[in-house]
Amino acid sequence: MDISAYECDVIVIAGQSNAEGNGVRPEGVIPAYPRDTYEVIDSNPSYPYFDEKCGCTMLKVTLPTVCEVRQVQDRVHNGTFRADYGRSFAADYIAAGMLEKGRKILLVKAAVGGTGFSNCQWGVDNPLSARAEQMIKYALGLNEGNKVKAILWHQGEHDSVSSPLFSVEDRYDFYRIKYGEQIRHLRKLCGDVPVICGGFVDDWSDRAEHKTASDAVEKALADVSASLGKSAFVSSDGLKSNDQTVGDGDIVHFGYYSVLKLGDRYFAAYEKIVKAKK
Repeated sequence: MDISAYECDVIVIAGQSNAEGNGVRPEGVIPAYPRDTYEVIDSNPSYPYFDEKCGCTMLKVTLPTVCEVRQVQDRVHNGTFRADYGRSFAADYIAAGMLEKGRKILLVKAAVGGTGFSNCQWGVDNPLSARAEQMIKYALGLNEGNKVKAILWHQGEHDSVSSPLFSVEDRYDFYRIKYGEQIRHLRKLCGDVPVICGGFVDDWSDRAEHKTASDAVEKALADVSASLGKSAFVSSDGLKSNDQTVGDGDIVHFGYYSVLKLGDRYFAAYEKIVKAKK
């Protein structure tokens, strides 16, 4: 289908791996995809990798992006199907009657796993921010009636474990400043749209080796959300990891059902913001 023939409500999904989609689909589960929902992806793979020559983490990203549109679907990684929260957000958006007749939903899949602000990957003028901007511009350029309706961000695990010499206060201040700058920058392109972000997987963030640092980043996310206006931080309390769902040892990523529930929570926060504006 030629998506450019339709006006679309554009939903931007940005951040790292839990935004990219890593909820491993259990065997035998048949996914239910929302109607009238499509996604913009970058055909050029982007990913962090460890460069032995320089002894540091580098980012593989190709600019300009090569965008393509397809029907929404679980991505395939390491031989497994993996869901993200965009699908359930879109389903809730449609169920609530927010998608006007004749319009479609277009999810901009700008997240890249294992990335953050610390290594100059995300952040104003850095590669992933530039890549996200190009993908958003592509989505908006498909039809003059296309409008960005929300930015859905999930990221911070990377910045919870990087920069080991940071004090708790340093980590909080660093992330608060960088995240705030990033969202304000994206809003210049997208408009003053609602921004939703969320907490980390309890199975990972509650462990002693992660808790202090991850709490600092989560507090930064919540505080920036409170200061931005038309923004919300969503709790991830009670949501399970892949390891708790399918027993694969992965404690950092939301499990299949949990990442979909996270999308429900994102939409509930979004709906509250939208209704408050009226």
